[in-house]
Formats: sequence, C-alpha cells, structure tokens
Amino acid sequence: MTESDELSGLTADYQKICRRLDTLKKEASQDNASARMAFDECSIGLQDCKETLDHYLRELRYAAPREKDYFLHAARQALLNLKESVHDAEIKVKSARPMPPFLY
Repeated sequence: MTESDELSGLTADYQKICRRLDTLKKEASQDNASARMAFDECSIGLQDCKETLDHYLRELRYAAPREKDYFLHAARQALLNLKESVHDAEIKVKSARPMPPFLY
C-alpha cells in the first residue's frame, strides 16, 4: 500500500468513527439521565483521543519523508485507541440503568 492509500484509509476510518460517535451522542442525549451522565463521563477521553488522531493525521499530510513512518504508526495507534474508546463508551451508555425519580 502506498502512503497516500494508507492516509486515505485512515481518514475514512476516522470519519466512520466520528459518525459512530455522533450517533452515540444523539442516543445518549435522547435517553435517560443515566445514559447522559455515562456519555458525559466518557466524552473527555473521547475528545482527547479524537484530537490526538486529528493531530497525527494533519502532521502526516505535511511530514517530511523521513518522519512519515513515525506519524503513520502513531496515527494507526491513535485510531485503535479511538475505536476502543468509542466501543467502551457505547457499552457504558447502553448498559446505563434508569435512575429512580427521587435521585434527580
């Protein structure tokens, strides 16, 4: 695979994960208070992973040829971290139990 193919593949995966994250955010906002709180708890880590991946993809586009391998590896690793974080957040949001009314 050439570097441009790998970059486009990483970008496509990144966009797919961002769509999953937006869908999860909408589901959590429409669900019960427990789901919203679970998503809010995860959102800081998700945003951090997303910014890290975005940074590496941006650097990969403009990196010198000697630095491309480093940024490519770092972008792959950041993509895996983001996928895992989104998956964990999905599990937390979907397994959130409704809070009793007296706890609101």
